[in-house]
Amino acid sequence: MSKVGEQRRPDAIDAVELISSGKVDLVVNTPHGRGPRADGDRIRRAATRHRVACITTVAAAAAAAAGIAERAAHEPRVRALQDHYRQAQLRLDV
Repeated sequence: MSKVGEQRRPDAIDAVELISSGKVDLVVNTPHGRGPRADGDRIRRAATRHRVACITTVAAAAAAAAGIAERAAHEPRVRALQDHYRQAQLRLDV
């Protein structure tokens, strides 16, 4: 796959085309420099238009990856926010 806007082989697929086609569930776009910023703008706009989640920092991408891995490993459960902090507070007192 080539970068958006870069000269590419005719058979290469553009990131915006992939997003538009529904083949992308999550975009991680961390542009650096002037050219990539313009590309990033097109990618982020396509993600927004097609309701695809878009992450724009490396730290957020790492947190998302950790969350996805956690979700795959454990069934989610619902609990009150107060219970979460009460449990954390109990651990601090030990």
